[in-house]
Amino acid sequence: MKAIAAAAIIAVILGFIVWYQTSATGIMRRKLRALGRSFDELEARIQEQILSMRTAARQAGEAYIAAMRKRYLQSVSLDDIRKLAPGARMQPLRDMGIMNLLACQGWSAPQFERLRGIGPDSATRLAAACSSLTKSAYRQPIPHPVLDDTDAAGKQLFARIFLQHINHETLKPARAALEAASGAFKSEWIQIRDQTGFLTWIFKSQTRDPLRAAIEHAQRLQSRMATGSDWGLAFSQATARLTEALALVRLPISPSNLSAHVIAQSGKYQAAFDELLGPSLMGASVPPNISMPAEEPIHVQSTAAPARTYQITGRPSFKIDVSLSQSSVQQAPTFSATSAECWIPMGRTTSVGGFKLTGGLLYVGQDLGAIHGRSLEPALIDPELPLNLAAANPRQRMLNYWSNYSEAEPTARASYLQWIADGKADPAADVGYVFLYFYGLERRALSDPTNDPSAVSDREHIIAEVKRLRAIFATNRSFNKYSGDFLNYVETLHAIDSGFDSTAAPPAVERYQLSFELRRKLGKFAVDGEPLPANWAYAWYYSDPRTRLLAAAERCPDHFKSLFTHEYQRRYGEGLLLPANKTRLKITYRAASASFGEFLAQAVDLPDVSVLTASYAKLDEVATACFEQLDGYSRFVARNRDQPDSWESRLLLPPVLWPESLRTELETFMRSSRQSGIPATHPLRSLMAIFEHTLAPTRAQYVALAQALGTLKIGIEPSLQFTKEVPGIDDPIALFPVEGTPELGRGFGFASLLLQLASAVASADRDFSEPEIRRLQEELQKTPEVEPAGRQRLLARMAVNRLKSPSTNGLKAAIAPLSAGIRAQVADFLLTVVYADGLVDPAEVRIMEKIYTLLALDSSMLYSRLHGLAAIPTTTPSPAPAQRSGPLKLDMEKVARLRASSDQVSQRVAAIYVEDTPAVVEQPKEFAAANRPDSPPLGLLGLDSAHAELLAVVLGRAQWTRGEFEEICTDKGLMTDGAIERINDAAFTQYNQPLIEGEDPLDVGVHLLKETAA
Repeated sequence: MKAIAAAAIIAVILGFIVWYQTSATGIMRRKLRALGRSFDELEARIQEQILSMRTAARQAGEAYIAAMRKRYLQSVSLDDIRKLAPGARMQPLRDMGIMNLLACQGWSAPQFERLRGIGPDSATRLAAACSSLTKSAYRQPIPHPVLDDTDAAGKQLFARIFLQHINHETLKPARAALEAASGAFKSEWIQIRDQTGFLTWIFKSQTRDPLRAAIEHAQRLQSRMATGSDWGLAFSQATARLTEALALVRLPISPSNLSAHVIAQSGKYQAAFDELLGPSLMGASVPPNISMPAEEPIHVQSTAAPARTYQITGRPSFKIDVSLSQSSVQQAPTFSATSAECWIPMGRTTSVGGFKLTGGLLYVGQDLGAIHGRSLEPALIDPELPLNLAAANPRQRMLNYWSNYSEAEPTARASYLQWIADGKADPAADVGYVFLYFYGLERRALSDPTNDPSAVSDREHIIAEVKRLRAIFATNRSFNKYSGDFLNYVETLHAIDSGFDSTAAPPAVERYQLSFELRRKLGKFAVDGEPLPANWAYAWYYSDPRTRLLAAAERCPDHFKSLFTHEYQRRYGEGLLLPANKTRLKITYRAASASFGEFLAQAVDLPDVSVLTASYAKLDEVATACFEQLDGYSRFVARNRDQPDSWESRLLLPPVLWPESLRTELETFMRSSRQSGIPATHPLRSLMAIFEHTLAPTRAQYVALAQALGTLKIGIEPSLQFTKEVPGIDDPIALFPVEGTPELGRGFGFASLLLQLASAVASADRDFSEPEIRRLQEELQKTPEVEPAGRQRLLARMAVNRLKSPSTNGLKAAIAPLSAGIRAQVADFLLTVVYADGLVDPAEVRIMEKIYTLLALDSSMLYSRLHGLAAIPTTTPSPAPAQRSGPLKLDMEKVARLRASSDQVSQRVAAIYVEDTPAVVEQPKEFAAANRPDSPPLGLLGLDSAHAELLAVVLGRAQWTRGEFEEICTDKGLMTDGAIERINDAAFTQYNQPLIEGEDPLDVGVHLLKETAA
């Protein structure tokens, strides 16, 4: 029984619920609840619009502040930075094109140090100076803008404040009306809601008072809604005001309206500026004296959504419809004509007002609405409008910025028609007529194809016409920009679905602007999984806004492009594989014609690869390598603008950029430089002839030549890495291939010492014979811890020594670390060289005497060894060369025993040498000193006393005028240019960069010699 009772109760409750939901009162209750939500939503929408405009004004203020601070940073010159960074090198910044603080604002010391010619000390000083000056600039007060003399950021700020005030004034009555209406409505709605509560329907009879009162309230509301009510009209008016406020942000602001508003509301503008920028620098504001020229209206975009229609609909007998107030917002006009009816196609002729308009591509007719539907089409030529034919002059400006045929004066209309009748080709015509004609081309190409299929076929004619106009009016920057964007947009739409040829050349590149066509084809590479070719990679890197080209690329753009292509292919072969990211491509276009009213956009189903950071970073690495390789050539060209193709400048170029004929001749020369495993020798003159140069190179030029050959895997002897003397034009040189690693090996220094001593001995009798060569070859092949590159260099040096005997001067420093035992064994090896050809010449004995002295060995050991090997008539050796005559006869068996003993000695010497003199073996460069002839004591950088004294004076400051430098040189008895070259040669040898740069003033790299000077 209990279960039956419970089921009955549940059935009764469900019945009540169903009856309540379907009753007229229940339906009315739900409709009123929806109307209440509409009040709340409209109130929230108004509040959102107010907050949106305040946010936009604040953002515009921040943009203006940023623009002003940028100006402050631009005003800080390198001279200002120098004052806070005394002693810092400034010339590298000038070479990079950096002329003010903005260009290096925010740089850290490591970033400065990356510039060639700036050391750690200068980098630290520059970073500290830039940081201090930046903070000072940011503390400067921001002046309020002046409307008649301000930049784009200032005008944008004026426009934002203008919209904020207009929106505030527009929405103020809307909020008041809505609050009153909402309060009146909700008081009655609360009564109905309380009196029709669910419990009332369950526990009270319909005859009870609460239900009857609720029904009476509903009947009164229905009656008031039918006749109109105060709260219903207030809701409509609030909706209309919100629609007006939202529409404001989508319309351009004319300078005249803005000027009048600023004059009328100057106090509010002052308060707004104080809030956004701080107190004015000028104190209390006064109404500005505004004289605005005719210029482009200010467009301000907004993120606010368009107004919604607030409509609540119920049963036919009960309907609440809230619409816009007729008194506050005008109904949009309707236009009867279509584009197809008014369009004059290509080649057709029409007449208007006595003018014969040939060529077509015009809109002629009446009642053709603009694309946004709120006004007439600006480009429409109405034949019924009056004309002033007598005053027509197409070369005189009569149209405002937003050209409109129907709103123009009769004289302006006649001038426009005359320009068209004359062929639209007068370059002196006012550009306003060109824009008015261009508006029609824009509409036909971009809007009409959606409703008129025949308009698609007109696109090719329109593209050709726009290109013709660009050729005539190319000097007008505004038309050039709009027409260029138009062509890019139209041609891109046409090419979106077309095929893609990966072998095609990239589009024309433009700095800091990646064209849509370039981005589209990059996306196509990613989707198809094809490698990115080098020419496309260069186009991407050059056009990317993130790219910052260094001075080398700016000065030598063609060289940079060629080198970038080579380096990219060397690293990535056929090219990088780009990932297909999720970001999609989208092209937008801002039409010149006001007929459109909004931006046009077209999405493309391809990835936007240009946003990828990792892929761009790889291109940047390629470019950085190119910057480094071009730096020397770039700096030379900057100082010698009349010698971009001289042989000296060519040496500073990467060999891959040398002319093909030069590289071919060099390869032929190399093929002739090999004979029986030993590099052939040639006079230096032969190599210079390949570079079309006949004079002996300077030290700097010879170093540059060796470095250039090194990049081609070609070594040269003699090398200034191991000797100080630059070969003369007729001196022998040897070229040899450098294969594999360029490392010489730990034992190279010792082997080099043995070679120099042995070559001096072998060439003492002026006959460096084949047996002596073979003996040296055998020994060099057995010397341990010498890499193949080191052996090849030693063989090349031996070939040069055969023609030009090396000196034994200056070897004391290299011999000093050797123990007495090693020195004795070195002497034994040299004796095997003496006996290699079976004869001992007196000259060989004399050189051995000198070497014994260098080795600090007892000279009697030399003679005892000689006496032990052959019978020599003299009993007391005499160093006098005149007392020795004729060759010495040898006991060949003893020679063989000595040679065998020497082979064992050589191995022991190398092993002991590694143990006893690790510093010499591990640092082969120290043996460069062993190849230098004895000379008087040298000063800074190995300079002679006069140049060393000059350098000591110059190091006192980081910069000198040329006149000051010349006075110092005169005092020292030196020539100015010669002294600079001598000092820079010495600095280049030790630090691989010049010490003194510039013309006037001269910048001195003090940091390079800081330790040396101390």
